[in-house]
Amino acid sequence: MYRLWGIITTEYRMSIRRWGFWIAFGLLSTPYLFSILLSMFDSQAGLAYLSRQEVWQESVYQVYSLNLILPVFAGIIIADRIPRDRAGHTTELLHSTPLKTGEYVLGKYVGSLLSILTPVFFLVALIALLSIANGMPWTSVPAMLVAFIALIVPAYAFIAAFSIAVPVLLPLRIYQILFTGYWFWGNYLNWRTFPTLSGTLLTPNGEFVLEGFFGVLKSALQPGERMHTSGEAILNLLVLLACVVAVLLSLNAYLVRQVRDA
Repeated sequence: MYRLWGIITTEYRMSIRRWGFWIAFGLLSTPYLFSILLSMFDSQAGLAYLSRQEVWQESVYQVYSLNLILPVFAGIIIADRIPRDRAGHTTELLHSTPLKTGEYVLGKYVGSLLSILTPVFFLVALIALLSIANGMPWTSVPAMLVAFIALIVPAYAFIAAFSIAVPVLLPLRIYQILFTGYWFWGNYLNWRTFPTLSGTLLTPNGEFVLEGFFGVLKSALQPGERMHTSGEAILNLLVLLACVVAVLLSLNAYLVRQVRDA
């Protein structure tokens, strides 16, 4: 267990100590903050009269909006984890220690996931403080915390698994380009217009949870469309979890086979 913890903490520290990590995240977060501030100031007079349900829905939707672009940066920034170890010949060194491949894979995954969740958590906290300063009730704080856990964490857990595993098979830059295209294709394109995974149980951007658990529409319903149910939201989370487990197990099996064949 201490070896696993060592991989997690090392991976986490290596990420959050990179200045480029925070600078890039800050630049990408700026448009969100401006848009949220403008929308809050436009509706400042009515904030005090929002019902509890309206406060929750408004807060949850603000958190959901963070899943548009920030996950692309998150997936790109952690995609070099295993390729970096190989380039620096760290992998060979690790093979000479008692560290098991499963511990290595899980440690890389958990450490990377926590590192990309950290700045998003701080951003959500900042948005909550700005909302309160602008007149939103204190109930917006637990609403945003719950939304962070229900909307952000599953999306980033899904992203982290693929961003750790797929660059082992594909060149890093190719994966980063393909992942960027996938995120918008698989989450935000209209399935009526384009062949896409958007709107299926493989959609990780949180729209199922947004509608099924919180009753918030991501956009106006089109003819023939309906709001996702809570049952569909649960199925969506289970499917995403199954994908994460399957990807990590596949990565572990592939690395074990590489060590055995070396």
